Amino acid sequence: MNKIKYCLMILVVMVMFKNVFAQTGDLRIHRVTGTITRFALTDIISLDFSDENTVRIIHTYPYSASPYYLATTEFDSITFCKIEGSVTDIEGKIYRTVKINNDWWMAENLNTIHYKTGNIAASEIPEVTVADTWENYPNGAYCNYDNVASNASTFGRLYNWNAVNTGNLAPEGWHVSTRAEWDALDSYIGVSDGLKLKSDDTPIEDNWTDVNVSNDGGGDDTYGFTALPGGRRSGNNGLFSSLHDYAFFWTSDNANSSSTWYYQMSYSNNNLTNSTYVKDSGYSVRCVRD
Repeated sequence: MNKIKYCLMILVVMVMFKNVFAQTGDLRIHRVTGTITRFALTDIISLDFSDENTVRIIHTYPYSASPYYLATTEFDSITFCKIEGSVTDIEGKIYRTVKINNDWWMAENLNTIHYKTGNIAASEIPEVTVADTWENYPNGAYCNYDNVASNASTFGRLYNWNAVNTGNLAPEGWHVSTRAEWDALDSYIGVSDGLKLKSDDTPIEDNWTDVNVSNDGGGDDTYGFTALPGGRRSGNNGLFSSLHDYAFFWTSDNANSSSTWYYQMSYSNNNLTNSTYVKDSGYSVRCVRD
């Protein structure tokens, strides 16, 4: 009980000073059943013990300040989570970012067509549209899925690994995510990590292929990571596939001379998995702050 009270005292201080912070976050209640209840920090008015066995949260969600009562036996921890911010790339594009455990991640797929160093006119990444040219292309390159520019506004660009390997693809102060960082993310989130990282489909933003009537293929975006199914471009023939079905993310880690580690999520299950594939492939990129 003392540990819980200490945690809650810290949270009360956070709530009192919430307007000081530029970032936003949420209050996350980890249930003993394994589920999570969340309140946006901006919705919380106060938090205290109504008695030694009950936590009372005064909030503005859903539409009133009706107290939310929670027995201490119903949860195993209450934490302040999902700190959000932003990062701007060399083109002036602003990306939402989120802190998960100890790492700051981009919460959107990279969408730049310029490396971060040098004169912007001279740092443009080649766009390769022709399938035969994409295969075995010797330098860094990007493409839009199906060579349709409007796809980039939602799903970002697809990059070959040569672009990743320049070390200049991420915005200043950031880098392309590593295998170790993905593994740490996987370990921190635990079971159903894909479900918790995938974007939450809505009638307006229906990005993931539906599995069936009761499963829209997306996730609950527990941590604000908002993984999107940007598909891929094959390094073997330059063909596009898997838009709305899979999210593929490069890491900066070599597996061997011809292939590299990547991580993926699927519409058909709730897992985060990794594998290796040829470097000529076109995958999405998420960056992590240095």
